Amino acid sequence: MPNPDARITLWGRNNSINVQKVIWACEELGIGYDRIDAGGAHGVTDTADYAALNPNRLVPVIRDGDTVLWESNTILRYLFATYAPDSGTGLHYPGDARVRALEEQWMDWQATDFWPAMRPIFRGLIRKEPDIHATMIEDAIDAVEFKLDVLDARLKDTAFVAGARFSMADIPVGLTVARWLKLPVDHKRHEHVESWFDVLRGRAAFKPVDLPLT
Repeated sequence: MPNPDARITLWGRNNSINVQKVIWACEELGIGYDRIDAGGAHGVTDTADYAALNPNRLVPVIRDGDTVLWESNTILRYLFATYAPDSGTGLHYPGDARVRALEEQWMDWQATDFWPAMRPIFRGLIRKEPDIHATMIEDAIDAVEFKLDVLDARLKDTAFVAGARFSMADIPVGLTVARWLKLPVDHKRHEHVESWFDVLRGRAAFKPVDLPLT
């Protein structure tokens, strides 16, 4: 989204969950950004110029002055560490290693456990990829329900995934739950996940990423 007061440039299409993490973080922290469509139907990632930014040719990528970063959760850490202290939002990047590790634990869980479990459903039912068959989708639904049980047990005892306050950890986990709830499957009830997600959905910074699945 072009912004005349932009401080960073963001490459990536806004229907990518990983790009949405960065958009949400920028909106929370009041960081001005210019977004350049890249990836999927937009192309760009297959160019030499883009490969110089990210040799993996994936989205997102950000440039902040002389700093160029890829990997969405790393970008979240950078944005919170760099901009949260001066944002006036009350958000912060934890200086206490124990608190920081707890937030990063849930961020890594999203990237390595939760979202990978869901991807076959998304690829089969939304992207209509022919190599994803019904059994794979059924198995993936069972796997996601297990992950949601884990998350629900956590949220029974805490207001947010890493504790009593909203943190950078809620962004990737929240976006994954948002996708789950929009998938055309039967959803079991997860009381604490639903209550937590209702709070996230009410945040103004969530609105730019509350988009249909494509």
